[in-house]
Amino acid sequence: MGTNYIAPTWRMPENTNKDKLSNYSIDTAGTNGINCGSMADLFGTASVTYNTSYSIWVKPEFDYNTGTYQTFFGNYASGNNAVLLYYQIANDKWRFLVGDGSGFEFVESNVITSNVELGKGEWQHHCVVFDTVNNNAYYYINNQQINSSTSITKKIATTGNFYIGKKWDLSTGTFTGEVSQACVFDYDLSEDQRTYLYNLNNPMAISGAEPIAYWPLGDNSNPTALAGYPNISVGADSVFDFDSAGTRIDLGLESSLGLGGASKYSTSLWFKKSDNTTNCLWGYNYGDANGSGWYYWLNSGSLRIATGKNGLTSGFGYYEISSNSLPLGEWQHILVVFDGTLSAGDNRIKVYHNGANAVGTYSNSANFPATLPNGNGASNRNAYLGQLQLGNGSFSYNYDGQLSNVQQWNTDLSLSNAETLYNNGQPLMTGTQPQAANLKAWYKLNQYDSYWDLGGNGKWTFNNAAIN
Repeated sequence: MGTNYIAPTWRMPENTNKDKLSNYSIDTAGTNGINCGSMADLFGTASVTYNTSYSIWVKPEFDYNTGTYQTFFGNYASGNNAVLLYYQIANDKWRFLVGDGSGFEFVESNVITSNVELGKGEWQHHCVVFDTVNNNAYYYINNQQINSSTSITKKIATTGNFYIGKKWDLSTGTFTGEVSQACVFDYDLSEDQRTYLYNLNNPMAISGAEPIAYWPLGDNSNPTALAGYPNISVGADSVFDFDSAGTRIDLGLESSLGLGGASKYSTSLWFKKSDNTTNCLWGYNYGDANGSGWYYWLNSGSLRIATGKNGLTSGFGYYEISSNSLPLGEWQHILVVFDGTLSAGDNRIKVYHNGANAVGTYSNSANFPATLPNGNGASNRNAYLGQLQLGNGSFSYNYDGQLSNVQQWNTDLSLSNAETLYNNGQPLMTGTQPQAANLKAWYKLNQYDSYWDLGGNGKWTFNNAAIN
């Protein structure tokens, strides 16, 4: 198993938090979560018999006597197959739970009797060391051991997927608050390693003992951190890497992003495809028989920007860039501008590729609607990165490649804006963004304020950074 270094930095839609820590973490808001893919792929086995450890920063925004489960790391699948960190509501305790299909066992904190004890509104580091071989588990919060158990005989069964911020199928048990710096290790962390994670928060610098999975989800959520983890900007490995097995990011309902019913909208993203299969980069679908929605999808390697009217029966309108213009293994920048106030036809959708007018073709352009689809199906659907939700609710068209810096505006951007965002082939991470007042969501999916010096210096370099 190599390190699965999928390292997104998030700025969630309309984030109004004032501190840098909150702006650069994922705020689940009690509704959102991340599907991290197959647990069997993550752990590399059907039943985990080796030692494991788990490290994550959380900022709870719920009350200690909340009426719902607060799950933030792992999964509890059917049949008591589980490895899960969560807040247990019946007794008001933090808990790490393990199940192998024949029941479950756990280690938990003492009873929480107030929001102060809970740490509501405060960042805190949760770390669990699971000595599977000797049936011992140890739970630490802010590097202080809160409890242990010497009678956990269950092994981790890897049925189902692994989640951050939710459990099961991303439909229940959502964590109300923020999460950041999530790691899974395939060994039991030592005291020095736990202390390092708490004080410095740089798991990738644990030489020779890096995590098997690392989801930063933000920029130094540890308030005492002296240094972060690498950026290695677009073109290297510190960006979100989707795989063909089916990894997706749930962005929430299109209404929260200002999509449905919008007459003007722009989306910018960077992508690097690994193959020329058919898959979906970004989009949403209402599940009606006519496929109302808006998608960016790779059709045998060619990029199609498609949108369908509510109840349209005569085919989607779309713009397509040939696969020959989108080389494998190379970063591409795409800006799509929708302006339904213009007359019907080609001019309602404009596409810019690598800072210039895209070279492509229109099909059914007369069918581009005056407003983006607004829920013609039986129920509203969420927008996703990396997969497309089908009419029956299942997911398909798994993207195999990398994504970075997905941005969304509720206005139409210009060619000049496209040139600015392309930034000579480097994502615009600092300074004023084009149409900043209309920027509604920014999913950075990478880092920018530190990097590994590849020029022979052989050390971490940390740039100065300022955040409004």
